[in-house]
Amino acid sequence: MQRRAKEDLNSFVDENLIANELRMLRYSSGYEGSFLLVEGNSDKKFYGNLIDQSQCKIRSAPPGVDSNRSLIIKTIEILKRNGFEGALGIVDRDFDAIRGEAIELENLILTDDHDLEVMLVRSPAFVKVLREFVSSEKLGNKTIESVAEDCRGAIAQPAIYLGYLRWISQRDNLNLRFRDLVKKFKDFINKDNLAIDITKLIKTITDRSERQDLASQLQRSIQELESQPMNIWQICCGHDLTAILGFALQKLWGTHNTQAVSPDILERELRLAYEKDDFKSTHMFDAIKVWEQDHPPYRMLLNF
Repeated sequence: MQRRAKEDLNSFVDENLIANELRMLRYSSGYEGSFLLVEGNSDKKFYGNLIDQSQCKIRSAPPGVDSNRSLIIKTIEILKRNGFEGALGIVDRDFDAIRGEAIELENLILTDDHDLEVMLVRSPAFVKVLREFVSSEKLGNKTIESVAEDCRGAIAQPAIYLGYLRWISQRDNLNLRFRDLVKKFKDFINKDNLAIDITKLIKTITDRSERQDLASQLQRSIQELESQPMNIWQICCGHDLTAILGFALQKLWGTHNTQAVSPDILERELRLAYEKDDFKSTHMFDAIKVWEQDHPPYRMLLNF
């Protein structure tokens, strides 16, 4: 009950409230450092390992907010209009690449790929997590390093189609239901090779959304997207990738139960396995360095 009440209260949090909170810290409390605004608590944990928190306070949007991404963007816009210095926002790139759009806003940085979790899967941290969870019996004579790229590709294949449907739902305002879809993976993903049955996927989504009338439309829309050249890492959603990885680790690549390889656990393991040197190779790192150079004396990054 208390958790529900807290989430209900968080639903009233808007960009003005967050902007006012930062102003109070700056002008009433005398805080002279920088602020990093991120979408959620998992992002806060991730950047907390890379940011010098003696120089920078990290603020995440609270749970229960309809669009954390939009909230952070609007907050940065307000602070910019008011001449507030030292605040930087980082948000997921989301489907901007498919839209053919690019947000150009001072004091805002986008993830290299669709979202932070996709970046984690594409990083060397993925290999470390595989080493921890993949069964040696499943590997045979192969090494984790030799199969890692194939594993990435294998979980990306079904994730692409989930990404297509997420984008179609967003683009066409269909309000399709994807929540807890991991529980239905066995209905449309082959547990022996991760092959996806598109027809069964669409049926699962339309049944859960109570929109069986959309089946033909979704099939056509997917076919249209398939015909267009796209970067798969801009289409796949990180939470889908980690959920499919967990599905694979239950039988195909491991012998774990559902709870042991849940998306939350795997994403935590990926964050913990991610190294500073991994971050140094990203466009995000370069963008933060440029931001620091352009906004003295404000600092964010730990010494790399």
